[in-house]
Amino acid sequence: DFTFQRSVAYLRPNSLVRSKFLLQLISTGNIKKQLESKKTISAQPGIYLGELANIIIIISNIYEQEKIENCLAEVDNLITLHQRQLEKLKNIKKSLLDKMFV
Repeated sequence: DFTFQRSVAYLRPNSLVRSKFLLQLISTGNIKKQLESKKTISAQPGIYLGELANIIIIISNIYEQEKIENCLAEVDNLITLHQRQLEKLKNIKKSLLDKMFV
C-alpha cells in the first residue's frame, strides 16, 4: 500500500519567491515539459535530484509575483463559480427534461 522513497525533493520558497507563485509556476507547460524530459522510466517514474537542479525557472520580482498570484487566484475563483453555476444549470435542465418527457 505504500512505497519507500530513497530521496525526496522539497521546493521551498524563500525571500525571492512566494509559495503560491512557485506552485503556479511549476504547473505551467514549460516546467512540466522540462520535468517530463528528465524523468527516468522504471516501476515508479521519477527524477533524480541532480536532474531536478537543472530545471530552468524564470522568477520575477516579489511585487510582480504577488500581482500574478492575485490575478490567478481571481481567475481560479471565477472558474470555480462558473463550474458551480454550470452544474446547477445542468441539474435544472435534467429536471425540466424529466418533467417534459415523463
